[in-house]
Amino acid sequence: GASAWVFFESVVTASRVNTARAAGLDPNDDPVQTADSATVIRLADTNLCGTFTVIDLGTLGGNMSQAYGLNDRGHVVGQARDADGRDQAFLWQNGVITNLFAGAGYLGSLAWDVNQSGAVSGELTLTNGEIRAFFIAATGLLVRAPFANGTYTYGRGLNEAGDAVGLGDIMLLDNNQPALWSRGQAINLGTFASCFGENCWFGTFPGNTGVAYDVNDATQVVGFAHNGIALQYWDPFIWFDSYPNGIRDNWEMINLGSLGGYAGYAFSINENGVVVGKSLTDGWSGWHAFRVTPSNGQWNAYGNASRTNLWMQDLGTLGGPESSANAINDMGDIVGGADTTVSGQPHAFIYTNGRMIDLNDLICPDSGWLLTDARDINNAGQIAGIGILNGETRGFLLASTAAAVAITRIEPAASGSGVLIEWRGTGTDLQYVLESSDSLVSPAWTAPAPATQWPARVTSWEDSAPTGTVKQFYRVRGFPAP
Repeated sequence: GASAWVFFESVVTASRVNTARAAGLDPNDDPVQTADSATVIRLADTNLCGTFTVIDLGTLGGNMSQAYGLNDRGHVVGQARDADGRDQAFLWQNGVITNLFAGAGYLGSLAWDVNQSGAVSGELTLTNGEIRAFFIAATGLLVRAPFANGTYTYGRGLNEAGDAVGLGDIMLLDNNQPALWSRGQAINLGTFASCFGENCWFGTFPGNTGVAYDVNDATQVVGFAHNGIALQYWDPFIWFDSYPNGIRDNWEMINLGSLGGYAGYAFSINENGVVVGKSLTDGWSGWHAFRVTPSNGQWNAYGNASRTNLWMQDLGTLGGPESSANAINDMGDIVGGADTTVSGQPHAFIYTNGRMIDLNDLICPDSGWLLTDARDINNAGQIAGIGILNGETRGFLLASTAAAVAITRIEPAASGSGVLIEWRGTGTDLQYVLESSDSLVSPAWTAPAPATQWPARVTSWEDSAPTGTVKQFYRVRGFPAP
């Protein structure tokens, strides 16, 4: 016949099942009055609306933007159209989008990556139509065309030391090859010779090309290069200075092979040396996202003469024929784009905990957005990419709407006139909203008045006690502070 007036609610995220606890011990294992029974309520299934909030990065006055790079501070770089119709490199931070080359006289520009100190890499289109890689140091110093000579050079990934990668037009022969710009000098990484199943010799081959896409803090570089076979195979590679002399040497470029097809591209590498990209799965068809996890300093394990790397994992698709993995963070979360049907619009995805998830399922369906390609993910779990909003191509930043929060104590307050609730969150610089409802069936969650005081950087609260036989349920939501 006894009734417990304090219920402890435990939320199991994966199944979205709420349980009410009214046993003889509270969460701190202190004795409490025991109820005859506790009711377990399964909430109605919903999609994961609100897992991410979509932030529109805006434009530079035109009708287009695309996000390509993101650092752990939430700064985003990419390309956006200005009021004169020119596509220009931008930096977005703290809600403000800035043209990196306003008034500089270039026909166009594109920013590809940004590191923690704020250095940016990308490319410029000169007035004569030629394209030059650029690197803007954290001090604001602009370095143009660091990759060799030639008509076209492109800037891609950037690490925390300021090493930049891309491609350079070697010897003015239009045979663009992977390049690393490190400590003030450009290093041509070359391409493959005709071999696979082993580390390949590389050099400069007229007509043979490649691109370096990313570099980590260990100066391990990934990209793709022509391997010298007559069928024009393009293979993903990893390169590092295994003979540490600051220059490229034979046998330093490692062919990562494929998922069974004739070509592949490596786009990103994290600080653990895990590489992601895309590979053909059967001859010249079937691009699928892949992941290669190194083992004992090796990245390939060839099983047969088909060039299949047994350590290259096929990440699948969202139901359509093709997918591509564009970036990986240090926790191993992977983002990219994948087809949902044979002829449908690609959707942005996140691959986490062994499963590829459509990012459009993790935002509210009435947001107005279609997320088509996720281009980068940082260690805070923020995601930058490209989507469609109101019929226009727009760069986006996805920020988690909630942090993991656990209620650690709920009991009568020492004053005897209220309820003390304490909680903790997983993460740094979090703010919280405490809410209560007298029912878990169609609940009306309300924060203590005044509502303007929430969210707040507090981890405890004393609320007024429920009156009579009214039950009171509490929840706490956590958010990264702006």
